[in-house]
Amino acid sequence: MGFEDRSVIKDFVKKQAENPMPRKFKDGRSIYLSHNDFGPPRSFGILPRIADFGLAQSGNGSEPLLHPIQPPLFHAPEVLLGTSWTYSADIWNLGALVLFCSS
Repeated sequence: MGFEDRSVIKDFVKKQAENPMPRKFKDGRSIYLSHNDFGPPRSFGILPRIADFGLAQSGNGSEPLLHPIQPPLFHAPEVLLGTSWTYSADIWNLGALVLFCSS
């Protein structure tokens, strides 16, 4: 993932010093609540990068793929219905993002 302007990171660090995001400790490690609101774009000279690894799953193997994937707002029909899914769900997800971002 990337940021279009370094000032985004500087502002984030400053805000964290003032009001740290929620976290928990498990097995000697800090686990932070996901943070994805970095404010409005500060420049328009770069294309956005889309990434969501929170529900990413490996599709290797011969078993039907039934576990949940994708953010709920962008579920492919086969994921929503709980039937087996394949890589076509990724194409649905990409189309939903393009449609959502263009509106």
